Amino acid sequence: MTPTSIQDYNTISQLSPGDVADVVGAILPDKTLERLAGMGLNMGARCTLIQGNRWNPYIVAVDETRIALGRELAEKIYVKKAVSA
Repeated sequence: MTPTSIQDYNTISQLSPGDVADVVGAILPDKTLERLAGMGLNMGARCTLIQGNRWNPYIVAVDETRIALGRELAEKIYVKKAVSA
């Protein structure tokens, strides 16, 4: 699934620790999308970036699950930052 307008979205790799965002799409093979969906990281999922930078894995929290993503994967998952209340 690809976002309709990439300018409106960030990738997980562009988030800062503590940022909360909703998954809006990804440019990944179907098998990878299925694997991520099985862990809870699917379209519409709300996630929080726990840690991440170019040299360490990106750790994303989805509900009670923690998912480690490599940089290349984190650069292909598009999110929209959640609006703070």
